[in-house]
Amino acid sequence: MSLSWRTCGRYAFLAAAVVTATLRMADAADSADQNLLANGGMEQWQTDKLPTPGPNVPAIPNGVPVGWSVLQEAYERGDEPGFPIRGTVSRDAATTAGGEASLHITNALTTDITEVSQGPLAAQPNAVYRVRCRVRGEKIAPNSQDGCGAIVWANTGTGAPGDTRSGYQPLARTPAACTGSFDWQVFEFFAETGPEATWMRVALQLRRASGEAWFDEVEVACVAKVHPVDSY
Repeated sequence: MSLSWRTCGRYAFLAAAVVTATLRMADAADSADQNLLANGGMEQWQTDKLPTPGPNVPAIPNGVPVGWSVLQEAYERGDEPGFPIRGTVSRDAATTAGGEASLHITNALTTDITEVSQGPLAAQPNAVYRVRCRVRGEKIAPNSQDGCGAIVWANTGTGAPGDTRSGYQPLARTPAACTGSFDWQVFEFFAETGPEATWMRVALQLRRASGEAWFDEVEVACVAKVHPVDSY
């Protein structure tokens, strides 16, 4: 069995390589690791320099969270080219997991994908990152063919930051999307970057489902660094 040393800050341990993708480190997960995201608490919003309205921009009634980008899309149906997208991104001061505001996403149609993302974030190769946030849902209904729900993604890339032609790929995501109505809960997963990774991106989505989702207290932190060991 191959072994590898994992370190991050003050943490170091020897672990079997076969468990790297699903490793959960209690001490590291509960520590005050540095959050790599800006404005993860969704406290700061801007109403100027908004995206130009267009087919891939959701409705923005009261600004966008500082440091985050917004996007909407949908899979066009063959019998209805240009099928409409009706997503909304807004600040909600009445429904929060903590602090003064949360991110509120709504989809009118079950084909909609509305996304708020941040990146590229500088990432270390061969490292384990913990992605955590609080999520709340109301009447989230996925479509019957390829529906999803409230979900969090982490993507990674190589080369120039943000260059989608240079190794951009899904890295990890929440194990299952949440549907229906539910109070605030914690979404958390661990993602391991490859040997050539230079950056990563985190996306909060209400994906291929109608309804409402709130996101708050979003965190991304490095919790381990993998150092291969040739012999022991």
